[in-house]
Amino acid sequence: MENGNGASADSRKIILIVGAVTVVLAIILLVAFLPKEPEIDPYVVQLEGEVAIYTARIDSLNAIVDGLNGRLNNIRAQMDTSRAANRTLIASLHRVTNQMKAFQRLYQKQQTLNRKLVAELRQAKQEKERATMQTRRLKIQVDSLNSALYEKTIRLVRLESTLAEALQEVQAMAETVTSVLVYVGTEDELKQAGYLKTGRSVILRKNYRSVSFPDVMESAVLRVPLGEPLALQGELAALADRHGKLGKGEEYEVTKGPPGQTLVTFIDSTLQGQRILAVLKNKK
Repeated sequence: MENGNGASADSRKIILIVGAVTVVLAIILLVAFLPKEPEIDPYVVQLEGEVAIYTARIDSLNAIVDGLNGRLNNIRAQMDTSRAANRTLIASLHRVTNQMKAFQRLYQKQQTLNRKLVAELRQAKQEKERATMQTRRLKIQVDSLNSALYEKTIRLVRLESTLAEALQEVQAMAETVTSVLVYVGTEDELKQAGYLKTGRSVILRKNYRSVSFPDVMESAVLRVPLGEPLALQGELAALADRHGKLGKGEEYEVTKGPPGQTLVTFIDSTLQGQRILAVLKNKK
């Protein structure tokens, strides 16, 4: 019986030892096969850095593109303004060209009349020579020819005077095309003459606009070349044409002159041939 109990105890010890070893092995296997923490790939890290750099560059390029779009919009607006100014200038040139053609036709007509008169005078001289040779016999005819010659001479003088006036008008029109036409007066004087209209804008700024203009051939209309100063007797309130006030610094400049004078210089080439009112402040 004792041997049997001893064998049973040994068997239990062996089973316990085997079980303990099995548990330890299981634990070792479990630890061995547990998933390890994932390792970070350096190539992935490098790619992420390059992506961040490219993203920053794209954002910078987008900002540059936005700035260029803004500049393009400004350039388009300036081009629209230039086109409007060019259309106005072309219309003015067409009018001046038509006037010049009319004066050329008049000049050609005067030249034709002059040639005709020269021929008539030559013929009259020949007739006079023949009449001199026949003075005694043809005294009555000579007197008649002398009277005709006198009348033709008067006609020639009149036509020459007309031609001189036409040439002066052509010269005045040439100056009109290349100069700025200026009429000067105080605000009240220009209003009373019907040349000026004033008003207030939405922001209460005073507006000036030319609604009429004197005959450009009048002596009171000044022809001012670009770049040459115009001395005004008084204090300048504004320069205005039929579109409104001229832009100071863009279309004209104002400098100090002697006491009581204002010096104005036109600097915009599109003002050539334009009619401008120089509005002086009313005298107190």
